[in-house]
Amino acid sequence: LVQAVQVEHTEGNTGDYASWWKDLNRWRDTYPLGYDLPEDGSLSPQQVIQRIGKLAPEGTIFTAGVGQHQMWAAHYIDYEQPATWLNSG
Repeated sequence: LVQAVQVEHTEGNTGDYASWWKDLNRWRDTYPLGYDLPEDGSLSPQQVIQRIGKLAPEGTIFTAGVGQHQMWAAHYIDYEQPATWLNSG
C-alpha cells in the first residue's frame, strides 16, 4: 500500500482535497477552539502551551507523553510542517 501511494504521489496524483478543506474550515468556524481564563489572574495550561507554540522557532519538534497536556498540545500548537509533532499515543 505504501508503495502504491508513493507511485501515485510521484506521478503527481496527490488528490483533490478542496471539499475536505471546505468541510474542515466550516467545522473550525462552527466549533472554534477556546478556553476559559482563570479568574485569579493565573495562567491556564492552554495559555502556556499555546504561547510556547508561538514562541518556538520554525521547525521545532514538539513531543508529549500521555495525559491531558498531550491533548492541549495537539489542539493549541499550530503545526505547520510534517514530522514536528511526536506523541506517545
